[in-house]
Amino acid sequence: MNTYLPKLVKAGQRVAICDQLEDPKQTKTIVKRGVTELVTPGVALNDDILNAKSNNFLCAIHFGRKKIGIAFADISTGEFLTSEGSEEQVDKLLQNFSPNEVLVAKSHRKEFAETFGNQFHTFYMEDWVYQEDYAMENLTNHFKTKSLKGFGVDHLQYGIIASV
Repeated sequence: MNTYLPKLVKAGQRVAICDQLEDPKQTKTIVKRGVTELVTPGVALNDDILNAKSNNFLCAIHFGRKKIGIAFADISTGEFLTSEGSEEQVDKLLQNFSPNEVLVAKSHRKEFAETFGNQFHTFYMEDWVYQEDYAMENLTNHFKTKSLKGFGVDHLQYGIIASV
């Protein structure tokens, strides 16, 4: 597995790791197996995949009416950043942070490619994920807060939506 996993993930593939879910000694039939881990370019924790000298950012983008929201997370270090801005500002952030994977709503697949090119490993999410109320609930539950004021991002409507 350690031979193929890094190659697949570095090529931008999403890999489901399956393990046996029951003891083979306890059954006379085929042992049940199930997905126990999903490894993608942006959520890899394997030392053979990660570069110790740089961040492994997972990025999400939300195309708002006036601005574009963007969020970065590195699960290996716990870093989390969010912002919003024009196409040029978001493009500069993408170039500077160089994310290993970018999540975009399916409805903005074409817009993303036209605006930012196709040099990023992308994964297209269902549109319902990019809803403001869902994002607020998700983030306040995650950080165990009533609002996002203390983080100084409560005014970043599109950045918050991208942060889901």
